[in-house]
Amino acid sequence: MKINENTFFSGMTTDEYLAQIKVNKQPFLDIYASVEIPDVYTSYLESLDESLKLVAFAADWCGDHLTTSPPILRLSQATDRLEARVFDSDLHKEMTNSFLPENRWNTVPVFVVFDSCMNEVCRFIETSNDLVPELDAMESIVINQHVTSTGENSGDNDIIQESQISMRGGRTAIRVANAREWGTTVLHSFVQIIKEGLALSEADRPQSTQYKWNSIPSPLQRIKFCRIQVLGYYKFPEMLLSTFTI
Repeated sequence: MKINENTFFSGMTTDEYLAQIKVNKQPFLDIYASVEIPDVYTSYLESLDESLKLVAFAADWCGDHLTTSPPILRLSQATDRLEARVFDSDLHKEMTNSFLPENRWNTVPVFVVFDSCMNEVCRFIETSNDLVPELDAMESIVINQHVTSTGENSGDNDIIQESQISMRGGRTAIRVANAREWGTTVLHSFVQIIKEGLALSEADRPQSTQYKWNSIPSPLQRIKFCRIQVLGYYKFPEMLLSTFTI
């Protein structure tokens, strides 16, 4: 779907987006405040011959959004050469999916960078590939804590509901604790994909990236989460159940 300037400016500014966050607002703000923007990235953007525009498709409930969006939006606010607008992906599904391969529809967050003439430069999907080991480790920690705390007699719906809340809280705490380090990793990958996109001819753009999970859950983890999935409670990473959500 083509995004023109009118569509771009109909999106929320970063400040407008921050003010209306409904889910995970405090963790998002904590991560946003913790992120540091290295001068090398702002200097690079300011060295370009033209200003860029950034469209961010976001979903408050998404864990990858919680990790990836704060550093990228902070970068856009640190320089006037990367103007950002944010769209709620749940309200703009068709537009969001138009920038995703069909097998990844409804994936978030999605960041699309345009040149000064609104020609697409690159797409940055979900988060940095370099974060995969850390995200896998986070998942293992939270899963093991869940298995240890619930044991094998946790089929009661109330217990499962409590586990869901606990596991989400566990992931959020890890994301906040690692905000500065992970934010730097995200920024490195994001700026790199911009560089690669700008190095291509317009005919060869956009450059695109998306990450993949590396780890494989243990048999016990598979049993626990397949049972929970049957109860409509949780989706595990895509190599287990094809998609991943927070």
